[in-house]
Amino acid sequence: KINDLHLKKKNLVENSIYERQINDIDEHYRSIINPDNETQLKDYQCQLNDEHNLTSVQRIDVFYQIGICLMRKGDSHQALEIFLKTKQMIISEQLDDENDPTSIRYVDLSYQIGLCLMKKGDFDQALTSLLKAEQIIIKNPPLWDRFPQLLATLYDNIAILYFLLHEPFEALFMWKKSNDIKTNFSYG
Repeated sequence: KINDLHLKKKNLVENSIYERQINDIDEHYRSIINPDNETQLKDYQCQLNDEHNLTSVQRIDVFYQIGICLMRKGDSHQALEIFLKTKQMIISEQLDDENDPTSIRYVDLSYQIGLCLMKKGDFDQALTSLLKAEQIIIKNPPLWDRFPQLLATLYDNIAILYFLLHEPFEALFMWKKSNDIKTNFSYG
């Protein structure tokens, strides 16, 4: 935010200082989270390049993992491209059936696309993507123990977007949903 203010005021020297500091912090944070990220990214890219006789589902999973690695690396623009391509692969392969293991992947892709769009500053599209994920996940809830935590996180992110889009009542409503889940399932 400070960086944005300096850009608006044309304080280019201060802006570049803040930008370097932010990038240093981000890079340090990313390296702490996953020091093997570059290695994993190269491994996934090799799997695609070598073709390894991947099935459609395996190929989708490799693309998804590449997108996750790119997000960790801080390259949300390229991650967005990968996630959109992966989502299109699911649609074209008709692998989004609720009994198929990729169905949760479709929801997660909608979520990841929403996060990429948030980072890009495209809040309207991000909200649309996250609301799509919410619709699917509510219609067909997954049968795993982390579901309440992930749904609460989804609601938190939707709330942030509503807030950024100057819709405070919608934001409060989503935060309440998130808080209710957290309270009822005693996590966080």
